[in-house]
Amino acid sequence: MRITLGVIALALVFAGCAKKPEIQDGSTVKFNYVLTVDGAVVDSSGTRGPMSYVQGGTDIIKGLQQQMLGLHVGDKKAITVAPDDGYGPVHPEAMRNVPRMAFNDATGLKVGDMVRGNGGNGQQFAARVAEITADSIKLDMNHPLAGKTLHFDVTVVEITPPGKGEAAPGTTTPPPATPGKG
Repeated sequence: MRITLGVIALALVFAGCAKKPEIQDGSTVKFNYVLTVDGAVVDSSGTRGPMSYVQGGTDIIKGLQQQMLGLHVGDKKAITVAPDDGYGPVHPEAMRNVPRMAFNDATGLKVGDMVRGNGGNGQQFAARVAEITADSIKLDMNHPLAGKTLHFDVTVVEITPPGKGEAAPGTTTPPPATPGKG
């Protein structure tokens, strides 16, 4: 009886030391976050629930992904991402002056508004109104967070290790099962 209790106690000690999965390349990760830019909250997982991505893929920005590597379920971390590792710098060549008459209705447009349209090649775009004159409207086609330092507060809620049904890098859904395998 004494040996049995000792073995049980030892098993409990080792069970408490079991290594929790950590974020590594190929892991599917779910995490909650709050994104703050220039002191203001601009996005969060809030009521949508945790965000999911595959470590090593292209689902989230490089700077956030690099700093999540090695975290475990339950870990909380404040992460700062410089513009070059986030949405990049502001590119002056992404500013376009568009004749006012190119808009169906420019009435009511103001600086800061977001507009959508089709380029000359038919490709859709989104842009921010940067300036309005009597004859033209200057559109900023940079990402709205380009040139910004991003501050994330993250909490890891789930990690699926590589090879355990995770999605392929760059995707958000697992690959289909192959019939007859498994």
